[in-house]
Amino acid sequence: MNIQEYISSGILEAYVLGTLTEEENEQVSKQIDAYPELAKEVEAIEQALYHYAQAHSINPPISLKEKLLIKIDEQEGKVVKLPVQKKSVAYYLAAASIVVALFSSSFAIYFWNKWKHAEEQILAMEQDNATMAQNLNLVNEKLQVEVKTREQYIASLKTDLSIALDTSTNFIELKGLPLSPTASAMVLWNSNSHDVFIDVKNLPAPPPDKQYQLWALHNGQPIDAGVFDVTDSINLQRVKNIEAAQAFAVTLEKKGGVPSPTMDAMYLLGKL
Repeated sequence: MNIQEYISSGILEAYVLGTLTEEENEQVSKQIDAYPELAKEVEAIEQALYHYAQAHSINPPISLKEKLLIKIDEQEGKVVKLPVQKKSVAYYLAAASIVVALFSSSFAIYFWNKWKHAEEQILAMEQDNATMAQNLNLVNEKLQVEVKTREQYIASLKTDLSIALDTSTNFIELKGLPLSPTASAMVLWNSNSHDVFIDVKNLPAPPPDKQYQLWALHNGQPIDAGVFDVTDSINLQRVKNIEAAQAFAVTLEKKGGVPSPTMDAMYLLGKL
């Protein structure tokens, strides 16, 4: 046991003042019997309270002395022996009511300060816990977003893989024309489902008001297959379904697409 911490706790003062419960009183008594330092501290507390009581004692009024002399005369000079009582600490506490005030002030202040310190610590801990919880919530939200993004990415890859592995899927490689010789892309066209996807490999970034448009060529007629974007994504871009095609081409048109291709703005071409 840490003797100094036990002494500083204020329990010995409470023991001397008789404010402990019976169970607490027995526990403190055992500790005092076991540790001489505690017994010495208790004695010092008792002496301090005794001296305080003596210093603040009130002299009896003169009238009380006169009443006592009259009482003695009535007893015809007989000496009345009063029982001698040991002036215990309890006696001095009873004789000096100010000690109670001492307990209710100094010890109350002591425990108040102690409680206030604990309250400040609890408040600080609660604020730290709230901050930690907030940070954990932010981290958790970011993780959830990241997990969802990854799940969507994996689902997209699985879709792309299923399209590529379908035996009805035709792969048409589109090569660059004079406007952009290094341009390239891959069209995936399923002849059964008529689904069409494009995988852009290399195309110049279009102006803000322009967009690339895919065309299916069948019996010499261009069929609108929809517009698409130039992105860094490795995922396939779905465009419009095409029932029949012999070739595919890409032109640069105004944003949103046009009903007929601009032939002098053709960037890619590929045949089945």
